[in-house]
Amino acid sequence: MNLIFSAGDRVSVTNTVKGFLRSRSEAVVLRSTSNGGLTVKLDGSGIVKTVASTGVRKLADRSDPSSGA
Repeated sequence: MNLIFSAGDRVSVTNTVKGFLRSRSEAVVLRSTSNGGLTVKLDGSGIVKTVASTGVRKLADRSDPSSGA
């Protein structure tokens, strides 16, 4: 699985406050910004937001043969 984010990738976005997990959402990457952030569209609400890439993890694609599924 490639760890670089590209448009169309499925990701998990975590919101942490002072080191504590506040929420977790699944989203689709729309694009990356020039300062290293990611513009994502949340699955549940359809909201488009820009997040730091440090709080984002890539989800394994079900069709990806290297994921072992």
